[in-house]
Amino acid sequence: MSSLPDFLLRNKKQFLEMMTAPRPFTELKMDDVRVRLLGDFAIIHSHMTFRTKDGVLRQGRYTDDWQRRDGKMALRGGKRYCRRLIRRSD
Repeated sequence: MSSLPDFLLRNKKQFLEMMTAPRPFTELKMDDVRVRLLGDFAIIHSHMTFRTKDGVLRQGRYTDDWQRRDGKMALRGGKRYCRRLIRRSD
C-alpha cells in the first residue's frame, strides 16, 4: 500500500504503474541529506525542491526506510511532505 500527498491509496500494481509513468515535475534537487545506519536498516532524510508541470516551485522533505535482505538493500517505506516554495524578497 502506498499513499502520496494526493491522499490516494495505491496497491503495489498501481504504485509501480505510477513510478514508470513520466515524472510530473522537473528540476528535482536534494540537499541536507542525512543517512542513519542502524545495523541492517538505514533511514534517509532529505530536503527537496522541484518544479511542477505548471511552473510552480515546490519544496518538501522525505524519509525513506531501507532494509538489508539477502545481501541487498530494499526500500521498505517512505514518507513525503511537499508545499509551495515562497521566496521572500530582500
